[in-house]
Formats: sequence, structure tokens, C-alpha cells
Amino acid sequence: MSGYGGYEYEAQNGDAGGGGYAGGGGFLSQSGASQGDKGEKKARDKQSLIPMTIKQVLSATKAAGEDDGFTVDGREVNQVRVVGNILRQDKKETKHVYTIEDQTGMLECTMWVNQEEAGATVEERAEKMVNGSYVCVIGGLKEYNGKLNVSAYDVRPIEDFNEITHHYLEAIYSQIGRASCRERV
Repeated sequence: MSGYGGYEYEAQNGDAGGGGYAGGGGFLSQSGASQGDKGEKKARDKQSLIPMTIKQVLSATKAAGEDDGFTVDGREVNQVRVVGNILRQDKKETKHVYTIEDQTGMLECTMWVNQEEAGATVEERAEKMVNGSYVCVIGGLKEYNGKLNVSAYDVRPIEDFNEITHHYLEAIYSQIGRASCRERV
């Protein structure tokens, strides 16, 4: 077997010569030294962005043996995308705190702002984000004072309402796809 980008495949016809695949070629072909490297794949999986409803986020539990990891339905979750309606906001010089809801629950999202790096884009977005408007939040799950929240990397206003429906469909598909995979195993 030869490794290719974390995937394994067998040579055709079982020979390394004539008609089959010889295991070489391609800029991603790997030697035997890195075959079966599970640590790299696990690190990549840990950084997956998962679309979720707020109820799913709030059901997260601390992963056993992890310092800051969370699990939802047995799946390790690090980065999430949630879509919601802004109920409250508290904008300070160093951070913006948004309380959002999506009809499944309420969640606090904190976005730290570095004024030197923050350009006009952050301020333009902040002007559009008023109470009652929908936003898309991308960030990591954190626990602060015993309360789960999202430490946001990006908060942006939603301008096309089809994005809200699409997000919910993705969250459902992600959950159903995960459940059907468990049933097959």
C-alpha cells in the first residue's frame, strides 16, 4: 500500500512493475516514513468547522482527559459556526460581546478586538450589527465562569436570508450524517 494525503490505496494487479502502480510520482506521494501517521490526521480533524444550532452547542460536555476540548454526541468539537439573531450587545474597546438566539437557545459570543489591527472592515460590520439583525459567528468553544460561550474569530452580519436556511440544513445534515455513520459501524 502507498500513502497519499492521509489515504491508503493498493497497487493495481499487485505488482510494482509493469501494469500496476509503482507507488511513485505526484508531488504528494509519500514514503514509508510517514505512512499511517494518525497524529496528523487527528490534529486536522480537531480543527474542523462544524455548523451547529445553539442547542447543540449548549449540549457540549468537557471531553474526558482533555484540557479544553468539548464533545457533542460523542464527537470532539473545537470550532463551530452558529447563526442567530442579536438580542443584546456590549461593545467595549477591547471586546464585543453578543448574545444571540436561534429559536433553540441563547448563547454569548465574545470577539476580542485589537484596535491597531482592526481596520475599517470591523467597524463597518459593527455598524450593521444591531439588535434584531442576524449574524454568523465562527469561533471556538470556551468555558468561562462555569458558562459555555463562543470565543469568536469572526462575526459578520447576514445579508442574504437564504444563508440562515442553508446553515440550519447544514447543521441537520452534519448531525444526521454523523448518526448514520455510527449506525453503519
